[in-house]
Order: sequence, then structure tokens, then C-alpha cells
Amino acid sequence: MNRVSNLRRFLVLVLTSVAFGGFVFYAAAVVPIGSRVVGVTTQGFVTRQVTVVLNSISLAAVMVWGWELWASRRVRTRHRMRWYAIAITLVAVCTGIQFLLHARLNRLLDPQELSVSDTVLFYGWHRIYLWCSTVQFCAWLVVLWGVMAEMRDGVIGGKDGR
Repeated sequence: MNRVSNLRRFLVLVLTSVAFGGFVFYAAAVVPIGSRVVGVTTQGFVTRQVTVVLNSISLAAVMVWGWELWASRRVRTRHRMRWYAIAITLVAVCTGIQFLLHARLNRLLDPQELSVSDTVLFYGWHRIYLWCSTVQFCAWLVVLWGVMAEMRDGVIGGKDGR
């Protein structure tokens, strides 16, 4: 495997780990603890800042995965390529929707007062955001399962240097 392939695979591994792991840690630990400590509304203003970073990392991971899939298209089976393409496309679409929804949600927030101007509208859009996050999470699971299967089968990291 050449240096460019090593770099590409390293970036795939790191960005996927940070995107998926960051989301899981934030959803499982930071949001519930922050909500208990500072309250749900104030925690929302923290989330407002963090989700920009998480979404940007997901976008970077999607771009590197696109590079990886294109560069390794002759190594992977059509079946695996199809599953990766579907999963990465879902992550990309969800990330795009999240960026759009983030802008809508931001317009309903007053950072000076730490308040929401229209809670019904805000939580309606927020519910869609959370559903996108759930689909994105599941798509990342498919990607991780594929990587694990490829490691098991020697498709990546095999003796032939692929």
C-alpha cells in the first residue's frame, strides 16, 4: 500500500471515529449531564455551538469516504460498494439537512436572553433534526460493520497490502 493509500485510510479511520464517537459521547453523556446541571434551555445553547463542529466533522468524513470508495472501487465487491454508497449517502444527506435545520433553529433562539422565541416551531424542527441524527447514527453503524467485515475478510489490511 502506498503512502497516499495509508493517509487516506488513516483519515477515514480518524474522521469516522471522531464523527461517530463524538456524536455518541455528546448524545449519551454531555447532553443529559448538561441538562441536569444547567437546565435544558441553557444546554441547548451549548448544543447549538457543538453541533456545528460535529456536523463539520461528519461532512469531512463523508468527503474522505468518497475518496476511499472511489480509490478502492476495484478491491471491494459490488455488494460492499453498494452498502457503503448507500450508508455514506445517507450520512451526507442527513448532514446536509442538519446544516439547513441548524440555521432554522438558530433563528428561533435568542442568545442574549437564553430563550426560544417560538417553542412549538423550534421543537417541531428539532424533532426532525433528531430523526436525521438517528438515521445518520444507523448509517454510521452500517459503515463500521462493513469495515469490521473487511478487516475480518482481509479486504483491508490483508497480506496483499490492499
